[in-house]
Amino acid sequence: MYFENEKLDSLNPVAEAYITLSGAVAQEESRNISENIQWAVTRRFEQGIFTNYKAFMGYQCIEGELIIVPEQAEVVKMIFDFYLTGYTFAQIKAELEKRNKNSNGEKPVGHKNDTKDAEK
Repeated sequence: MYFENEKLDSLNPVAEAYITLSGAVAQEESRNISENIQWAVTRRFEQGIFTNYKAFMGYQCIEGELIIVPEQAEVVKMIFDFYLTGYTFAQIKAELEKRNKNSNGEKPVGHKNDTKDAEK
């Protein structure tokens, strides 16, 4: 393979070494950036700062404070109880639909990501 921008032919052993080394450097840089982001998110959570978050099922964020929403918290507890007793995601979804439980009024709790997200 010939890389026009770099003027490298991958069949050339020197070029192949350069390509491999460049890939390794890029991968390490990506890993380092990921670790830095994870560290920053962890520090913010330790300080109680929620700036980058999705809506947490069972909670509502009001002025940076997470407040428990009792109706949703009941459903979260139910999901955990089902999971701990061995229910699969499909069985949890079916059980919640049978009981007509909703997460937040926007979509049914049985939405495939709700049960998986609640268990993270």
